[in-house]
Amino acid sequence: TEEISGITANAYRRNLNAAWNWGKVYLDGMPDIDNPFAIETMPEEPGQKYVPPVDDLMKVFACAERERDRVMLLTMFNLACRPMEMATLKWEDVDLDNKTVRLWTSKRKGGKREADTLEISPDLYQALVKYRKKVEGSEWVFESPRGGHYKSLKDWLDLLCQKAGVKRFTPHALRHLAATELARNGAHPK
Repeated sequence: TEEISGITANAYRRNLNAAWNWGKVYLDGMPDIDNPFAIETMPEEPGQKYVPPVDDLMKVFACAERERDRVMLLTMFNLACRPMEMATLKWEDVDLDNKTVRLWTSKRKGGKREADTLEISPDLYQALVKYRKKVEGSEWVFESPRGGHYKSLKDWLDLLCQKAGVKRFTPHALRHLAATELARNGAHPK
């Protein structure tokens, strides 16, 4: 079997702990014992996050045949957004007149859903204007082929990386790449 990291083990433990607590409240027949998952966390030794070079992103972009894929890559890189912030982006949150996008997140203290309004770069603006005409009538900017918004973008980007012949990177790595490029160009960390 494959050994897992402390970070992964702790994520599993948190989910099992939450499921047990939920079951105690909402399910009949749960054993009347203490939560077996309320235990100490494992030591975590975070590894170095892989941030792809800009050249690899450009190779992935060049081999993306579908316009939707190119616009998704541009959106993730230009807005430095989390994958699910992009996957759940609605056209009502895109203000092309003012060249802004409202991104929704639950990653704030307390988990309450909040929005940030970001400016759209000229490249992204042009791509979104053109793309909007092709997906007229859709609520989601990037509607999944199965309808609704994407649930995961990992497989989508894995296929593009494989096609481009570059080391696989995750959708979240594009956020790190955008932050790295902003820092290189003197942007304030906040």
